[in-house]
Amino acid sequence: MAVGAYPDVSLSQARDMVDEARKQPAGANPMAARKSEKIARRLAVEDTFVAVAKKWWKSWKAARSDSHTVYVLRRLEADVFPAIGTRPIAEIEAPELVAMMKAIEKRGALDIAKRALQTCSQIFRYAIAHGVAKRSPAIEIRPSDVLASRKKQNYARVDKKDLSELLRKIEVYNGSTITRVAIKLMAMTFVRTSELIGHSQGQDQICSGVRRNSRLLCPLRAPGPACRRTTFIKAAASS
Repeated sequence: MAVGAYPDVSLSQARDMVDEARKQPAGANPMAARKSEKIARRLAVEDTFVAVAKKWWKSWKAARSDSHTVYVLRRLEADVFPAIGTRPIAEIEAPELVAMMKAIEKRGALDIAKRALQTCSQIFRYAIAHGVAKRSPAIEIRPSDVLASRKKQNYARVDKKDLSELLRKIEVYNGSTITRVAIKLMAMTFVRTSELIGHSQGQDQICSGVRRNSRLLCPLRAPGPACRRTTFIKAAASS
């Protein structure tokens, strides 16, 4: 039985290997056992959570925006890899994921803790599909069972009795005309700020910073020939 070449393997190491082989039960194949151990050590490195997660990320990112994929990778590197990254993915248990989520929760980042579990669940599914894990401990956990609940708080809103005062203040706003008209449009059409700012100029006719888009107007029209909101929008644009 070859145990290695001298001086890579010292005489004392060779004797220890031979003694270990002699302890094997009758009929056992020490060479096969050594080969299995070698494969196990290799897999322990190749199939760590961080290694599998990076393979998943490269496959997953193709259909996502660059900003989102970079954000997900940063969250993994900041919160998940330090907790379970070096562990063989097939050996990770639910309590390890709970400890990871609790550590994130201590920062007050409940939403990030929930997203971390969701991302881990996707990585475990990828590992199962590629034969490096047999189960997903992430599916055994619900965030509500682990994280403290938080009372929902709605964004500040304008009461209907204060709406007229708000519109008057917008009308006498001394800032940029573009800003004033944009605020009026948002108040009358209920579009998001990002929709108003980021809409393609190729689809719009921009005049003095005012957006006149037939695609925007059509969904806002009430049934019937009349359309009060369209009138409001034209009035705002002409002011």
